Parts: sequence; structure tokens; C-alpha cells
Amino acid sequence: RSLLSEFKRINDYLEEMGTKFLSGDEMTFVDCDVMPKLQHIRVAGKYYKNLDIPNEFHALWSYMDRCYKTKAFQESCPFDQDILMHYEGKVGAHIKAVGKTPTLQQPTMTLTIPVHDHSE
Repeated sequence: RSLLSEFKRINDYLEEMGTKFLSGDEMTFVDCDVMPKLQHIRVAGKYYKNLDIPNEFHALWSYMDRCYKTKAFQESCPFDQDILMHYEGKVGAHIKAVGKTPTLQQPTMTLTIPVHDHSE
């Protein structure tokens, strides 16, 4: 629940600021700090807890899309499997996804965003 409130805070902040990134219209250090965390939450949260960033957070999704399109993020973003392996030894049995263990497979990278109906 507190994670969802943090998503809402970021979304509201981005709406209020009206900028492309958190500190303005250019990517800065703060984006390089926040965006990888959002990516880890997105990938590991979905895998271990079936947690999704709510689609109604349009400003947050637009922000993530802009970050996904930067060369810096594309070249530094780990594969989904690497993110999951990072948490594999740290995830307690009580939150471990039942029957899910990251296995050797073709690397994937989640860089898509939900399609929004702009008539809302």
C-alpha cells in the first residue's frame, strides 16, 4: 500500500511540474537514481508479488517511457532475468513466488508501457 502511495506521489509531482524528467526537461542524476529503482520494482514486483504500477498513473508511465527511450537507460538497464537473480537470494520464503525460480532463458528487457486512452 505504501508503494502505491509513492507511485502516486511521483505521478502527482510529474503532473504538477509539467517537465519531461524529475528535475526538468533533461535527464539528470536524480533520474539516473530513481528510474533504475522503478525498473527493479516493476520487474521484481510483478514477478514475486504480481504487483503492477497502476495504469492510471499516466504521468509516471510517460516519464518511464521517456527514460526507456534514452540511450543511457537502454545501455545500462539490466535484463529482467538479472534483476530477478539479484533478488533471488534476498527474497524471503514468505514472499517468494510459488513455483517461480528464475531459470536460464533468452534475456528479456521490459521496456513497454501501457497504452492509454487519451479521451479519458
